[in-house]
Parts: sequence; structure tokens; C-alpha cells
Amino acid sequence: MVTSPTVSVVMTAYNGEAYIGEAIEGVLSQSFPDFELLVVDDGSSDGTVEIVRSFEDARLRLVQNERNLGISNSRNRGNELARGRYLAAHDQDDISYSNRLKDEVEVLEADPEVVLVCGRVDSIPSKEEPWPSHVPPTADVLAWSLFTGSKITHSTICMRRSTLRDHGIKYEQRYHYAEDFELFHKLSEVGTLVMLPSVLGAYRHHEKNTSLVKSAEMSANGQAFLRERYNEYLGSALLSESDMESVWQLVISNRAAASAVELDRVGSLLSRLVDCFVAHRGLNASDADLVYSAASDKWQQAVTAAARKHGPSFLRFASAYPNLEATRTSGLDAVLQRADVTARYMRNKMIRSYS
Repeated sequence: MVTSPTVSVVMTAYNGEAYIGEAIEGVLSQSFPDFELLVVDDGSSDGTVEIVRSFEDARLRLVQNERNLGISNSRNRGNELARGRYLAAHDQDDISYSNRLKDEVEVLEADPEVVLVCGRVDSIPSKEEPWPSHVPPTADVLAWSLFTGSKITHSTICMRRSTLRDHGIKYEQRYHYAEDFELFHKLSEVGTLVMLPSVLGAYRHHEKNTSLVKSAEMSANGQAFLRERYNEYLGSALLSESDMESVWQLVISNRAAASAVELDRVGSLLSRLVDCFVAHRGLNASDADLVYSAASDKWQQAVTAAARKHGPSFLRFASAYPNLEATRTSGLDAVLQRADVTARYMRNKMIRSYS
């Protein structure tokens, strides 16, 4: 009789010979021993399968798709074949540190309301400190952040398998390359998301990252899904495709607004959305204030970017919406930020006038 492990680590692979060996080694070196590693190969034409087969470990299972299914369907197939109580996702080019599964299982075992736990990551090549670089957000702030740019690294997530089964949640192929983003949103509606302060692994930056190679498709599908989510909350104040494009560029991609009209429109939408989010989740005053502060931070960043491009007059938008005012963040930081904007703008104006 085959016993079920506590955790199933599901790793999808496609032509990943450059890094998959190191990814597998990281999983097999876990201090938490009760897991299986399920590698789903999606029709690789390089040496990926041979590398996977070179590992002699009873916890490792290789599944080969008969035809290329795409990453979303391959992830779903892995989850369906998994035997564990919890599902830990893993990409073929990232690394899990030895503490990952132990830290995540402790959280899931302690609180049945938690449906997903994740953590911070180092970067390869190395950066100064792990990402996210600040104190992990509360559960409500983490859920809110999904509307303004996810802080979750897919290769650190561990999910409660029963939650996916009971709510029919899976990776959606129609949101290809943004399917993990959509999955996080669905889970945030049915349970608690937790981000640990510990560093659970490393995210590898390279020229074949999906976020680079498929950036246009990822952005388009991310916007299509996020527009649905915004409209679910906003009701009658529905976003057009152009509105969603503006929100995506200004709030998620941190691009400077093209005009005062665009900036004001995004501020109006963000202001209404955060009110709807707080009401929808029935947050108490303390939890609500943390969410409003997070929304304020995003808005102030958008205002600052616009002011740096167009001039200090755009700083008037910083106080255009009371629930997004800079007073919710550090007053000193806000003052220094504005002084920096003015100095940069005047310096660039002088350079242009002499060139």
C-alpha cells in the first residue's frame, strides 16, 4: 500500500536542462522529509528528461506529457496526480532552500483557515537583500496587493490541496503566463494568504524568463483577468480596457502618467476600489487602516513618477483623494519625496535649457 506524503512538490519542465538539476537538488535537500517531488515534463527536446532520470531518489516521480499541453495545463496535471495533503509549486529554474517545506507546513498545520503560504526570495544574480525587502504584509494587505501588483513568488507557494478541490480552483489556460496571478486571487477569496518573513528560496533572473520572453502576453492576460476583478468590486463604475491599461501601467508597472487626466482617472478608480475592498472583506478599523496605507503608498508612487516627468505641479494629486493621502504613510518620507521630485525636475530642466 502506497502511503500519501504530507507535501507534493509539483515542478513543470520544458527544455530546462540549464537549471533543472539545481532545482531538483534544492527540493531533495529539504529538512522536512515527508514529501514527493513530481516533475511534469511538457515535451522537452533537450536533455531535461535525462537529467531528471539521473536522480536516484524514491521521492522523485517523472511524468511525461504525450504532447505539449502548456504550462497551465501541465501544472494542473501535476496537481491532479499529486498524492500529498499540500501542494508546493516549483518552477524549473528556481531554487528552494532546505527550510522551505518545514516552515510552510508548520503554518498550514497550525491554522486551517490558511489556504496558501509563501515567503521571501533571494535573487540570482544576487541583489542587496531578499524580495520583498520589507516586513511581510498582513493577510489582508497581501490580498489587497494582488490588485496593485503581486508580491508572491510562485516557486514559494504551498497550498492546501483540499481547497483547490472543494472550490474547483485550478490554473486557467485562458490567462496563460498570468495563470498564477489569477490563482492567487481565487484563493484569497476563500481563505487566508500568509507570507512568511523567512527566505524560502531563490528566484533566477535570466534571458529566458517568462516575464521577459512572454511579457506582452503576460501583460495582456493579466490585464484581462484583473479588469474582471476590478469590475466585480466596483459594480457600476466599470473599467474600460483603456482604464485597465492605465491602471496596469501606472500602478503595477510604475510608468509615469501621460497626462493629468490619466493620473486623476487612475486615482479615482484606486480610491473607489480600496473602499470596496475594505467593505467586501468587512475589515475592522485597524486592519482597514493597514490596507488604506498600502493603497496610499501605491498612489503616492504614481503621483511621484508623474511629477518627476511633468513637474512639481502634479504633486497636487497627492491629496486629491482623502483615503489615499500621504498622511497615511511617513510624513517625513513624504516631505523628502516631494523635495526630491522638485530638485530632480529643476535640475533636468536646466540641463535641457543648456543642451
